[in-house]
Amino acid sequence: PNQNRRGAPSSRWQAFDVRLKRTLRIWIPKCPSRMKATSNRLFAIIAAGVFALGISATWGAKAPISAENRKKEASNIVTGKVVSVTSKIQKSTIEKAKGIHRDKIFSIKVKVEKIAKGKGIKKGDEILVVAWKAHTRIPPLPGLQGHGSIPKEGDAATFYLKGIRKLFEPLMPNGIDIDNQAKKKVEQDGADQPATAVESKAEGEEKPKTESDGRSQ
Repeated sequence: PNQNRRGAPSSRWQAFDVRLKRTLRIWIPKCPSRMKATSNRLFAIIAAGVFALGISATWGAKAPISAENRKKEASNIVTGKVVSVTSKIQKSTIEKAKGIHRDKIFSIKVKVEKIAKGKGIKKGDEILVVAWKAHTRIPPLPGLQGHGSIPKEGDAATFYLKGIRKLFEPLMPNGIDIDNQAKKKVEQDGADQPATAVESKAEGEEKPKTESDGRSQ
């Protein structure tokens, strides 16, 4: 009953190792010179895949925050016009795994027009909002990808923020709502105006022509 007890696995991982290697010996044709090396190589590949799946489950991209929770989590909620946007690419401070990892950092200057929540900001203030997006991941890794929406200069947007004084970061990943409806309406009205003026002029030119035709008759 005590036979072969010395080689028993001492952990689940060792047990998995033993079972996998036994399975690989069945799959791989017996070749004295290569069987051991091939078995170990396949074992390493499969183990790496299992480890990667574990990382994926743990560090997946963050799901969007609900509208209700955004209001609760944000220390400040402001609406304003984007004055300027600058960006730079730098070594990631988010992704710590081995490899080449770079993030694109956006510095967004906003002129505040409306304040829905928070203290320390007044209407007319200019605040700095710092957002980011994942730029380079070598090797490709699952994980946080940054903020979903980055506004452009001239955009109107609502920001759900955390921060102090005049330096803030939007909530991840959907702490910025871009509202371009007002901007589009202004552009549309401007595009329609010249056409209306031409039509009015054309109508004004038709009247004298009609009177002239009446006199000739």
